Amino acid sequence: TGDDGACEYPEDNFDCDGNCTVEEDCNGDCGGDAVVDDCGVCDGPGYSYCWNGDAVCDLADCPDQPSETVAIFFESDVDIAGFQFNLDNVSILNAGGGAAADAGFTLSNSSSTVIGFSLTGNTIPAGGGLLVQVEVEANAAEACLSDLVFSDSSGNALPADAVSCTEIVIDAIDDNVYGCTDESACNFDSDATADDGSCDYGDYCWDGSQVCDLADCPDQPGGDVAIYYNTDSAIAGFQFNVEGVDVTGASGGAAEAAGFTVSTSSSVVIGFSLTGSTIPAGEGVLTNLSVVGETSDACLADLIVSDPAGDAYGATVVDCTTIVIDEIETCDDDNACNTGDDGACEYPEDNFDCDG
Repeated sequence: TGDDGACEYPEDNFDCDGNCTVEEDCNGDCGGDAVVDDCGVCDGPGYSYCWNGDAVCDLADCPDQPSETVAIFFESDVDIAGFQFNLDNVSILNAGGGAAADAGFTLSNSSSTVIGFSLTGNTIPAGGGLLVQVEVEANAAEACLSDLVFSDSSGNALPADAVSCTEIVIDAIDDNVYGCTDESACNFDSDATADDGSCDYGDYCWDGSQVCDLADCPDQPGGDVAIYYNTDSAIAGFQFNVEGVDVTGASGGAAEAAGFTVSTSSSVVIGFSLTGSTIPAGEGVLTNLSVVGETSDACLADLIVSDPAGDAYGATVVDCTTIVIDEIETCDDDNACNTGDDGACEYPEDNFDCDG
């Protein structure tokens, strides 16, 4: 103050003589903000935390982390030159021992994967046993294999399967005996170790049961059904369906006596004459049907009966198995002189009886 020139001022936190006018920090810096941490270190990072949450100043002071071991087993019919697999549901810490260590394999791991191979070309011989011990943080019982990659000495992939969460099977040599392995099949082969799709389950019987030999099916119900007729006119041909049963044939009756050709399907019967003969008016058995099924269930339907001119009669079915044809007019008036006779009714003249 009072000197020539511009005014001069001290630095922040200092007086004009360079003396610190505020508190110094733990590093001796005037106005600094460094402090001593919880571990007694100036401007230190403070506590570090162990795997179990404990706060320590030196991680070397943390307690040892507990671990568990998962034993991985194998069974193989070929030598193994290298492998890789994942272990789900756990965190891997280390891997060693087993057949892999015996073969001098180099083993490495991440938290989820184990890799084993030989730098000198060694292989794990075909056989079975402990492949490797895997150290995990915890939950060893929940560890489960996945993403298997196994190779032979030529670098070819081997067919490795995890048959359980800790067991690997390699079946590279086809030594199976092929055949039907289903014990319920007709051709079950007790010596077969692999199914070849040849299983035969037999055939179905008429009643839906399944047998290996159709000769073992139960007897099928069936028998003969007589088809009757009652007609006042000659029959030159007929056709009808049969419901409730399956027809296997037809024979006998008036149709055969008249020389009719009678043919059948499982549900249709047709009868006709190649020579023009007819079945005379009358009544009796038209034909006998051989059927499969309950004979009492047989019933005629879709009836067609023709006269000698080829015209259809107004035929009807009575009681399922009787054909009735009533084409000729009959007098049915008790007051007529010709009651019961064919033709129209005749009556006497007025004041006379039927005898005149």
